[in-house]
Amino acid sequence: MAEVVEAKVSAERQAEVKKALKDYFGFNNFKGNQEAVIYSILEGRDTLVIMPTGGGKSLCYQLPAFIMEGTAIVISPLIALMKNQVDLIRAFGGKKGIAHFMNSSLTKKQLELVREDITNGVTKILYLAPESLTKDETVEFLKGIKIPFVAVDEAHCISEWGHDFRPEYRRIHEIVEAIGDIPLVALTASATPKVQDDMIKNLRMENPAEYKSSFNRPNLYYEVRPKVSKVKTLKEIINFIKKNTGKSGIIYCLSRKMVEEIAQTLRVNGIKALEYHAGMDGNTRTKHQDAFLSEDVDVIVATIAFGMGIDKPDVRFVIHYDVPKSIESYYQETGRAGRDGIVSDCLMFYNFKDLDKLEKFMKDKPVAEREIGTQLLYEMAAFAENSNCRRKSILQHIIAVVRGEATTSVRHYNHEVLETYGEGAEKDKNFWKSVVRQALVENFIEKDVETYGTIRLLKKGKEFIKNPKPFVVAIDVDYESMDMDADDDAVVGGAGGDGYDKELFAMLKELRKGIAKEQKLPPYIIFQDPSMEEMAIKYPIDMQEMSQIVGVSSTKATRYGQPFIDLIAKYVDEHEIERAGDMVVKSVVNKSAQKVYIIQSVDRKLSLTDIAKGKGLTMQELLEEIENIVFSGTRLNINYYIDQILDKDYQQEFFDYFRNTENEDIEVAWEDMGKDVYSREEVQMMRIKFISEMAN
Repeated sequence: MAEVVEAKVSAERQAEVKKALKDYFGFNNFKGNQEAVIYSILEGRDTLVIMPTGGGKSLCYQLPAFIMEGTAIVISPLIALMKNQVDLIRAFGGKKGIAHFMNSSLTKKQLELVREDITNGVTKILYLAPESLTKDETVEFLKGIKIPFVAVDEAHCISEWGHDFRPEYRRIHEIVEAIGDIPLVALTASATPKVQDDMIKNLRMENPAEYKSSFNRPNLYYEVRPKVSKVKTLKEIINFIKKNTGKSGIIYCLSRKMVEEIAQTLRVNGIKALEYHAGMDGNTRTKHQDAFLSEDVDVIVATIAFGMGIDKPDVRFVIHYDVPKSIESYYQETGRAGRDGIVSDCLMFYNFKDLDKLEKFMKDKPVAEREIGTQLLYEMAAFAENSNCRRKSILQHIIAVVRGEATTSVRHYNHEVLETYGEGAEKDKNFWKSVVRQALVENFIEKDVETYGTIRLLKKGKEFIKNPKPFVVAIDVDYESMDMDADDDAVVGGAGGDGYDKELFAMLKELRKGIAKEQKLPPYIIFQDPSMEEMAIKYPIDMQEMSQIVGVSSTKATRYGQPFIDLIAKYVDEHEIERAGDMVVKSVVNKSAQKVYIIQSVDRKLSLTDIAKGKGLTMQELLEEIENIVFSGTRLNINYYIDQILDKDYQQEFFDYFRNTENEDIEVAWEDMGKDVYSREEVQMMRIKFISEMAN
């Protein structure tokens, strides 16, 4: 059984890795398992990486490639995906030859230039399609160069149990073995335990280190609506998109006919939309995809043929007009939203008749495959029909027993007589959802697709029961109970609000779009939205300040930053904006990211309790963070939360007090207002409200 192995890393190596992270990618800290994965690759181990979309898989192999001697090989399934990755790496790395791809789109002369850069040691990362890897001339060429490792991206394609099986992936190990004794890195965002076993077996990975990250993505908001009729559904989709005007989105349909019909309907209703499906000629598909990437259109309506070949981080919504064929497919497709970490929406329209259609599609398949496919459809139906928050793992049956809930299923199977029935009643559902999900991640239990989704206790789980020890879980937020009805925009969600300078942000987006067109690159390759939002908070006006912005490396700042600096400096001057003087000294990436998260969450009118939980903060720590944001000159509106706990008359008393006092000590204010009447948190929240409204 493969396992996670703690790498023993020298201080020098750690410093080298941290420096590369800042120099190439503009970050000060890693996310999740990234650092551990990188050390495993640097040690030359076979490594299996299961990491959710948006978790930063690409960085896991890109950073080691920059550090290690030779040219790392990355096997990727789609040409468009390779091109996007290469463009991004060149933007980070500063020179064109640092990354290349070899595939059928290159001319003979272009291929010669690629080989020349590799031979001369200029190229650190080479992307290859599996079909290109199998060519004799490619194999012979690769035998003559130093290859530190081979990374297999979208590695689930190797398994027939995966949702996107590609037979040519089965030959990867054979070809790599012919080239030399090279460590393998398998990466995927979506893999059941059966698919994971297939990847290890078919790639013949030797005792690989396994790194599995939690698949909980709190920035994605899932909603399932009934599909009553085509007309009503289209009307809902149009209204939804118009409330998210200017934001990028994908709509998935099962049939090509429906793709074209929806795209045409959107255009008639003033929405910039294009269709994408396998029945279109290649040039048109490429043209439509490029229009989406370059932000000339906002919405792509597509079959599942679209999405795997792009790495657009600022997709703000994914809509499923038809139900997907499995939970895994649904996760993969919705995972294309919000890769930049900003709040994004996933909306699915569900009608049980859709499942009937999918079952008919399977009628000619072998019996075993048909049975598994049918079970996956039933799981999808259970998900769609469940009234609970769809972001959570579908393991309610277990949770009902532990909490002692007399549900229909519990009574039907007489589970109320079990010893464990009611043992966890003192904890709420969200706690047990988090525990069960973490147990899956830690390999204590597994959900076995082959036995129709039953839960099995694994060896590691049995050992844990014998010798239990503490482990950390992230408690889920109950999004269903949030106060989200203040206005329609809050319900729809998405990035925005008054947390950053929206006028400046819009100007920065226009500038980015113009530069991207000049350089024939997707806009997000210049700067991603979270970086520009932070620019619209901090107003950087020199190169040093620009390189402190999250996601902006010194190389990227030098390459693209000056026009943005010039625009911001002019804007600051014209609007007489007083910038925070300590920006460069105190600003670090993790604090900036946290600040942006808090601002966006408040804009979305999320409960302050839930915001604190989402970042692992106490309420006191959160209020201090909000206070710092407000004191720095940013206006935050927390009225939606205060109005739930304090009457307007009491709020006026606080305003009168703060207007007439010169004292800044919160403890004194609490004493003056009455400790037996108000909590310290209430006093602090009212001071935040006062400063935000009166000073900003």
